[in-house]
Amino acid sequence: MGYVKARITEGINLLTGKRGPLWSRRYDAQPILDDQASEERLAYCLDNPVQAGLVESAEQWPGLNCAFAMGDSDEIEFEYLDRTAWHKAGRPEDLGK
Repeated sequence: MGYVKARITEGINLLTGKRGPLWSRRYDAQPILDDQASEERLAYCLDNPVQAGLVESAEQWPGLNCAFAMGDSDEIEFEYLDRTAWHKAGRPEDLGK
């Protein structure tokens, strides 16, 4: 988990121009022991960006691109940033370049 968090932090800091830690120090893993607990965790993950006001619907959240066909549609749209190309272009503020 530490490796994953470190790579995510590097990417976000690179995109935002910030430095330093992104995560709180504490990490808590809870086992999912049955189908109901699994459904509750999934519902929380899907609803969290909506509750935080980051998107209007879960399908708009780019972090859910692996959740293919979980909603009403067969496709979940998301944006992809080619970090290598972005970095080679001099890290422009306009991410479309």
